[in-house]
Amino acid sequence: MTNATQNIVWKISNWDNEKVNSLSSALEIPPIIAHLLINRGIDTVSKAEEFFKPSVKQILSPFTLKGVDKAVDRIIEAKNKDEKIWVFGDYDVDGIAGTAVLTRGLKRFGIEKVFPYLPERLSNGYGLTPELVEKAHSESVRLIITVDNGISTIPASLKAQELGIDLIITDHHIPSDNLPVARSIINPKLEESEHPSANLCGAGVAFKLALALNGTPNDLDLVALATIADVMPLTGENRTLVSLGLRHLSKYKRAGLRALAELSNISLEDMDVEKISYGLAPRINAAGRLDNAFKSLELLLCEDDRKVLEISQELIKANEERKNLENEIINDAISEIEAYIDKDTPAIVLTRRNWHQGIIGLVASRLSHRYSVPVALISVDERGIAKGSIRSVYGIDIIQVLSKCKHVLEQYGGHKLAAGFTLFEDNIPQFIELIKDIIAREKSEQKESPALDIDSVIDFSQIDSSFLQWLQRFEPTGYGNSPPLFCTTNVEIIPHTVQIFKDFNIRMALKQDGRIFYGTGYYLAERFFKEANTKKIDIVYTPKISTSKIYGGCKLIIKDFRPSS
Repeated sequence: MTNATQNIVWKISNWDNEKVNSLSSALEIPPIIAHLLINRGIDTVSKAEEFFKPSVKQILSPFTLKGVDKAVDRIIEAKNKDEKIWVFGDYDVDGIAGTAVLTRGLKRFGIEKVFPYLPERLSNGYGLTPELVEKAHSESVRLIITVDNGISTIPASLKAQELGIDLIITDHHIPSDNLPVARSIINPKLEESEHPSANLCGAGVAFKLALALNGTPNDLDLVALATIADVMPLTGENRTLVSLGLRHLSKYKRAGLRALAELSNISLEDMDVEKISYGLAPRINAAGRLDNAFKSLELLLCEDDRKVLEISQELIKANEERKNLENEIINDAISEIEAYIDKDTPAIVLTRRNWHQGIIGLVASRLSHRYSVPVALISVDERGIAKGSIRSVYGIDIIQVLSKCKHVLEQYGGHKLAAGFTLFEDNIPQFIELIKDIIAREKSEQKESPALDIDSVIDFSQIDSSFLQWLQRFEPTGYGNSPPLFCTTNVEIIPHTVQIFKDFNIRMALKQDGRIFYGTGYYLAERFFKEANTKKIDIVYTPKISTSKIYGGCKLIIKDFRPSS
């Protein structure tokens, strides 16, 4: 099987002269910037001011979420009775950061007996279990508050009820028809889909509970870290939280993040989504992927400079180990795919004994990018229990797909594009047949091809420092809030500058009418050498300010290309 190429349609947005001229005049901004705003539904002066100037005033009251009032009442009761509380998190960045946010929030509220607890990925698995509830009971815990998990923890909730432990669930994962027994459940997915807080991550939900307790927004840097790492939509309230959190991170430089950044050669000045996604988040995630995430939690809670330096060194070492394991698995997987998988397969499903469960999700993500189909990797342990991670592509809601396979699964959960599941080894052949059949049917029913929504066609001559500064004001951008996307045609490739880096990516100098910019295309290397067989190409890209000497002040992030006609 070779790299699949999705037939991506380039959709160039229409320019509404009347609206553009009106908004441009009212705000005294360039017409193309007004056009970009209108494309994002920002078509009034007040909306534009809110968009360009995120503030604490834009954070919604936590009491708009169901369950917050009951949770606050139970926490006040715990405080009055001097009860012991577990804050039970998860081993990814969202769960770790959310545990730190709520632990600090409870202590700020005046509760002394607060004990954060993170499960071990390999020995405990995901989420609260009856066995862990029994452990909490043995330690005289009277209240467990989950963070970034719990919405599917029915057996554990019944055990807690049996042992007289109250449960408050804060989560953001998609609930099933049956909910756990709890004093309170706070989950934006239980709200109407139009709820302004519907897309909060787990740490965002924990932040809302801490805000309800204390009345002031704290630890916004951790909320931003988690929202970005968990790839949540950067729209509405999420964009506000991330924008404020990035500013907070740059200004106050939390001890643990400062140490980790310094050792990783990452500047905390002008912190952005990319620095977190590809810099801080993987290192914080590394410990939890390999085994125990508590070191990462300690990094976020500790204020001792010497201690956070030691922890940072350990996390960087763990991240290197993670990378080595990831490369081993991906090379193993690619060898099998290229040799045995049909090029027209609707999905790729690979199984191995003892592939590292903490790494297979990363590999599945890279493979789904490479082959443009959903990819599931399954690791089977010595007991015959199989745990899988699946990553999807445009138009395939993988949670819906897994829901149609639930009769062969023991459990599953996640989001539209990424999920995890557990099943018995004997059920794997049936699962593979089933999931491929379901995805094939869904693809055949798709009415639209994947599309790139392009804001405008421009020439390189329009890209200057003023234009780049305006584009910078659209940050933070990311999933759900794409950066401004442009098309430029008849761009000349300067042949001797073409470079492949990190196996799948490409960098090159591009020229139009005497203007030269360097462009980078992620996961485009193989396609480039197959399809860019002409001197000139049309490109879809985002221009970004760059401080690197390589790029000369501006780099182009290339999303797609095609030979010029």
